[in-house]
Amino acid sequence: MDAAEYIRKAKKATRLSKGLSDEEFEMFFWDNLHLPSPLYGCDVKGSLFDANDGYPWNLRKLGTCLQDGLGKTTLDGINTPYLYFGNFRSMFAWHVEDLNLGSINFQHYGKPKYWYGVSKKVRPLFGLISSTIENLRPMSNQNFKKEI
Repeated sequence: MDAAEYIRKAKKATRLSKGLSDEEFEMFFWDNLHLPSPLYGCDVKGSLFDANDGYPWNLRKLGTCLQDGLGKTTLDGINTPYLYFGNFRSMFAWHVEDLNLGSINFQHYGKPKYWYGVSKKVRPLFGLISSTIENLRPMSNQNFKKEI
């Protein structure tokens, strides 16, 4: 699926949330976790910034201490940008490398995003709740994709 097709499907799938305040939208998210999995695309190499753009937050041109030791070596998604596409109810887990190496996110489009942290102490409980929610989904991802 290309980006244009993703945008078309994402807009169709999210039309129910129009007109909600940020707080209402967050509650709408939690109230609808039982629905089929959302469209989500991850680890897409690239950036929406032009390589020659002088924008200070151009993710293609952010110098990091990683470059000092790596020189011209590239590690996809570590010292080069990745794109992530997600629509309503998409979730992204913060990975160990995001914590240990630092991570920058730039939202190009869409509603405000909410970030939640889960401490190590309650991680087992969070995992149990997450798997319970997953088991409540009435349809598979394939069925949902066909309906959109």
